[in-house]
Amino acid sequence: MIGSFVVNPDSKLYLQTKPGQTSGFRCLNEQLFNDSIEDTIKISVKEKTGLNVKNYKLINVTEGFDVPKDGEKHHMVFVDYVVYVDTMEGLKTDTTRISEWLTCDEWLKKDESDFAPYIKNVVKDLSKSI
Repeated sequence: MIGSFVVNPDSKLYLQTKPGQTSGFRCLNEQLFNDSIEDTIKISVKEKTGLNVKNYKLINVTEGFDVPKDGEKHHMVFVDYVVYVDTMEGLKTDTTRISEWLTCDEWLKKDESDFAPYIKNVVKDLSKSI
């Protein structure tokens, strides 16, 4: 699974959740199929936010056991990137999700239970570099 922690020109980080979702805020994520990692990141960010990727950097690799997905438990590997966009022009809103652009410090004021597993730890690490 490719995770994209999207950062805008104002150094605000985009995280999202679904109404009623118990696992909380998470980064954009996409399964890797036949595209390269670079193409997967660019396509996912464009489709989900309407924004263009300026650059990206690998920040985290995490292994998850018994991850619930589609009613079953899976072994998954999460490969996360910080992804920078150069403009907010073209931003689209997904009305089926709750999303926010906040600084890392603002995100870190939220309770641990507001996040999907390990996401707050990644935000803590990002707060040192963005």
